[in-house]
Amino acid sequence: NIIQQRPGMQRLLKSALELLAETSQAERGVIMLCGESEDKLEPASVFVRDPLLSERQFIISQTIVDRCINERIGILSTDATTDSRFSGSDSIFQQQVHSAICVPLMIRTRLLGVCYLDRVQGLTVFRNSDLDFVSNLSSQLALAIENLRMMRELTPVNPQPPTRLAKL
Repeated sequence: NIIQQRPGMQRLLKSALELLAETSQAERGVIMLCGESEDKLEPASVFVRDPLLSERQFIISQTIVDRCINERIGILSTDATTDSRFSGSDSIFQQQVHSAICVPLMIRTRLLGVCYLDRVQGLTVFRNSDLDFVSNLSSQLALAIENLRMMRELTPVNPQPPTRLAKL
């Protein structure tokens, strides 16, 4: 229902990310969309709950994102610093990521982007129910993104006013 309340891609992404972050109690989050290819993800919307956290450069774990993209599945890590899947990731240690979720934004087999959320303070961790919620909402978000893109393609850049047909 986000798309009906706030038309436009930026507002859609901002609203969706705020809803995801608030519901899952994430401290930081980003929605990244694919550019010309799936290899080029660009941040489209960023959420940082605590102003003190925003002072640091927000770097997400490319290792987590790559795994999400390559396997086309949602990733949940309850303790990213000790998770063996991400043992070589410097960004997890630099950013002190405690718990993370990353899910693909997909239309059938086509990747549109990813949604990444994390917690750095370590007071609580994401649970499977958080991953389920983020995955479900991200599926709806992917459909909304695709619908907006298709509407944009169908809308002429400089629509001409309707002309009157002369009576014969």
